[in-house]
Amino acid sequence: MKFRKWMVILSAIVSLGVLIAASFLSARLASRFSLPFGFDNGQLESGHPFSGRYGTFVSSFGMLFAVGISGILVLYIIPARVRRVADSFSVKLSQLLRLTLLGFLIEVLVVVVGIGSALMIVTFPLTILLMGAAFIIGLVGFISLAYAVGRGMLRSAQWQYISPVYSMLLGLLILLALVPIPVLGGVLFLAFTSLGLGATILSHFGSGDAWTLTPLLEK
Repeated sequence: MKFRKWMVILSAIVSLGVLIAASFLSARLASRFSLPFGFDNGQLESGHPFSGRYGTFVSSFGMLFAVGISGILVLYIIPARVRRVADSFSVKLSQLLRLTLLGFLIEVLVVVVGIGSALMIVTFPLTILLMGAAFIIGLVGFISLAYAVGRGMLRSAQWQYISPVYSMLLGLLILLALVPIPVLGGVLFLAFTSLGLGATILSHFGSGDAWTLTPLLEK
């Protein structure tokens, strides 16, 4: 059991190291690859608030801090729904792939509808509404995924009785450590957000209720 506890600690340290190393390396590779979260060479030029050698380092940990605080708020505001969404990840690999595909299709649909709405002045506010809703739902799904990852690791080390905040932060650190990696990070980030979005939608936003029109048929 001590071995598993040390593995959890080592995973956190390695993830932190990867995040730091990838942050510095991404500045050099940004001219060749398109990176998520704005880690590109154009934004790190002179005049940018985070320009310079340590620009991506500040951006990476600023992102980690912002998402971490948002995650804590989500845990306290809707703990039961986060739990239900997190439980939906405890399925077979084939089902996880289905959730990821569902989330990706929803993202594509939101983009298509958003672009179509933006073409008309009357429906332009719908674009902002759709993007905002997709962002909030995707954030809840991503936080739930991070919580599920951290919870699984802490359970294996018999640390499951500590605060769920630690589970979420651990999972968040591990997931976000992969984001700044050129090319692979973008693919993984898209997969993580799609998986979280798909799980949130399929679980009826964490309510556990089935998607049905039956209430509309009741007299």
